[in-house]
Amino acid sequence: MNELQVLGDEQANEQIEVRTADSRVVYLPRKSVEECSMFFRTLLDGPWTEQRDRVVNLTNVTAEALTQCVQLCEKLANGDSSEHFDELSLRTTCRVLDTATYLSMDELVMRLSDTLIRQLTADRIIAVYRFIERRSVPLAHQIWSIMIKDFPVLLETEEYKQLTCSEMERLMLEPNLNIATNQEAAAVKGWIATQDYAQAASFRSFADEHMRFNAEDKSHNLVFKARVPRSILLSLGGWSPTGPTNVIETWNERSKQWIPAPVTMLEQHRAYHGLVLVGSQLFVVGGFDGTDYFPHTRSFNMDTLKWEDRGAMNEHRCYVSACAYDKDHIFAAGGFNGSARMRSAEVYKIQENQWCRVANMQRARSDAAIVRMQDGKLVCVGGFDGVEIHNTCEIYDPHHNTWHELSQRMNARRTGVGAVSINDHVIAAVGGYNGTNRLKSLEFCDIREGKWHQTSDMSITRSNFAVSPFSNVDSGWELIACGGFDGSRTTNKCERFDFRNTRWSDFPSMTLSKSALRVVHIKDHPIIPLLVKYDESDEKEDSGVSEEENEGAADGKKTVSKGAVPAGEKSQRHNKKEAAAKSINTPPLPKSP
Repeated sequence: MNELQVLGDEQANEQIEVRTADSRVVYLPRKSVEECSMFFRTLLDGPWTEQRDRVVNLTNVTAEALTQCVQLCEKLANGDSSEHFDELSLRTTCRVLDTATYLSMDELVMRLSDTLIRQLTADRIIAVYRFIERRSVPLAHQIWSIMIKDFPVLLETEEYKQLTCSEMERLMLEPNLNIATNQEAAAVKGWIATQDYAQAASFRSFADEHMRFNAEDKSHNLVFKARVPRSILLSLGGWSPTGPTNVIETWNERSKQWIPAPVTMLEQHRAYHGLVLVGSQLFVVGGFDGTDYFPHTRSFNMDTLKWEDRGAMNEHRCYVSACAYDKDHIFAAGGFNGSARMRSAEVYKIQENQWCRVANMQRARSDAAIVRMQDGKLVCVGGFDGVEIHNTCEIYDPHHNTWHELSQRMNARRTGVGAVSINDHVIAAVGGYNGTNRLKSLEFCDIREGKWHQTSDMSITRSNFAVSPFSNVDSGWELIACGGFDGSRTTNKCERFDFRNTRWSDFPSMTLSKSALRVVHIKDHPIIPLLVKYDESDEKEDSGVSEEENEGAADGKKTVSKGAVPAGEKSQRHNKKEAAAKSINTPPLPKSP
């Protein structure tokens, strides 16, 4: 046996003595701690006094936290860990994470960070952020992002009032802060009212300097800046008055407008296709360009901003129904191949880049709609078989590879129909064509009950349109209907359905009239600022005061520069801003003690 083998055997059985901050002594297996901790690996294998004495002094680590760290590392090494992390309290997670970070136990830090994120609640997130901020920059950044995203919860619970002045200022200047434009001034007033004199005075000065009118939605709401929307709608393709189009446009809820996408995103002209969002990729399935019926699939990677050709379907399909099944599969059913309406269906395995046939539907269906329910079943709604327009729905069970019809039929026959799943068991079917007229009716079905219930009609009839759920920061979940054919022409009109009051209302029109388009809902993705053309450098307040005036004010001089607006003749907009700025200072600041 050579010297290296002897040394390895000795280290494998060696115990190291660790003296902790609470004056206790802990004996740990050297091999285990070296495997899980860069701190111990560097310390014990380097030319340090503690290494020669085999004694380690940790003056800011307790024996309990150290022991828990080593035990959890051993669980990770053995692959038996999930239940042990789930059993940790938030306080314990923070304490152990503090020690693991100090000892550079990277894998343990990662697992504890995931555990901590799951344990966060509105009443604890601010305190946890402050604790983590000086210990783990990546984790602190992640928690801060959650505060930005879930700020409505902090508003509702009033936990945001626990923020310090500097934290509140930083949040208010975050372009991605999830706050409605009509809530910003109220949030400022609420925060100021609970602070001491110094904090309140400092933030009031900050607000007076930075708040301005929200020019984007032409309201009289005071805001700190235009925000990047948390979610958008993206429309791709369709049939315009001049034929198939490759236009992509996005809905910006903050600016209340549709915005054409960058030219680099444009794809080939197509209509009657499928558009499916899976993770960070948009998949375009089948379709028609006025001449050819497509079998192919293309994907757009929202991270790399590149298009890629994917595997072709087994059938050419336009008027296709397509949806995501899970993060690894896309489902396509029915459609038209240029000669016949189809009842075939197939599933795309994303990782394998391959389409595979599944069981045929009971009826041929083109211009139908397909949705995935929470239990994994797929529901194909309405459609046309070449002779008959359907008022039936078929449910696909992927576990048994079978289709069966929903027992209750819709109240109307619908082809060119829009459909979405609302929650675990409810389907909404809207619009379409019944063979005589375009429709504007909306009906819901709870598939457990099996009955369809009609509710409010859209304002116009439409078929071959796009419909999507949408999360609105101002009013919650809505249903958005976009474009389509109204019976005489393609339209760019849109409308929204509010689930709370079960009413349709106006929604800004798209830039281009089109039918046979597709729309997806994109949420919390870095591509959103690009798609809505957000530029933070444009976020400069037009105060109506020139640089010369500001310089004069700094010198204590009253200066009117050439071309400046004389006193008493400021714009009406600026006067409204001053009045509203005063209003945010009420209720009055707490008196100085």
